[in-house]
Amino acid sequence: MKLTYAFWALLAPLYAQEYFPIQPGNEWVFRGSRFEQTRVISVGESATFDGQTYYAVTGVTPERHWLRNPGDGSVVEYDTNTMTARPFLSLQYGEGQSFPVQLPPCNQQAVIATKGRGLVTPAGDFANTVEVRYPNPSCADAGIEQEFFAANVGPVKRVETSFAGPVTYELAYAKVGGVLTLTSKSESSFGIGVVPPAATGDGALFVRLTLKNAGPEPVILNYRSGQEYDFRVRNAAGEVIYVWSSTRLFPAVIQTIRVEKEKTWATSFTVPGGLRPGKYSIEGYLTTVEPQNFVARTEFQVPEVSTAAEKE
Repeated sequence: MKLTYAFWALLAPLYAQEYFPIQPGNEWVFRGSRFEQTRVISVGESATFDGQTYYAVTGVTPERHWLRNPGDGSVVEYDTNTMTARPFLSLQYGEGQSFPVQLPPCNQQAVIATKGRGLVTPAGDFANTVEVRYPNPSCADAGIEQEFFAANVGPVKRVETSFAGPVTYELAYAKVGGVLTLTSKSESSFGIGVVPPAATGDGALFVRLTLKNAGPEPVILNYRSGQEYDFRVRNAAGEVIYVWSSTRLFPAVIQTIRVEKEKTWATSFTVPGGLRPGKYSIEGYLTTVEPQNFVARTEFQVPEVSTAAEKE
């Protein structure tokens, strides 16, 4: 995971640094320090207001917010009640600068406490963060006290006030821009990655399954045959249009695989007849004796192909 973030950090200077990237599909999952609480911040559907594209963001407060990045490191909100745009988070400011916020129900003022500070979370170590503090909340036992945002990653830590004392939320998982994925250093996980036909260049899908084991004991995978995994491709209606194993034969051997830390399975295949332009999903799973214990899904897009005549 650290290598993944380090690689992204090398690319960051080539792009504008966004401390809260508002892109469809982005998601941040936090683990709370009290009451077994979690928090999920997600970027969803888009809408156009006054000629600008905004995205529905949930999980920042109890309300849904329509947000966008204007390109200077800040976040702008469109208020559908007043039908006006306003600053949401002025993360481009320097240390010591304050700014108004509308974070219901308790926070109306914020200040940039530090900038460029390092921070360690369960999901990674971040060298470039912005620390935001929220002084004088209007609620006695609620509201945000402090937040950290990492460059080109997003929110990574939050401290909230509660009736029982401060509750700290630390980033455990993040999916940002379809490129950067961070998971907890102590989390066991099973995931899928796909490179669609347009990107592979040969009309085939390249698919990867990865099992990460962070536990003290190895994960034991028992199989009844030489087949270790399978894939199902679905169209936009959710209908299965292809099963990877349907065109393959496997040896009749019983096998056991031990995963101490991490194991990856990867393959490339073409769907018979090809895939028409549109949205698809792919489900990958391990074909163990214990069925469907390890399953992962993701979506991909097959774009329209422009002909030479259309380009002219």
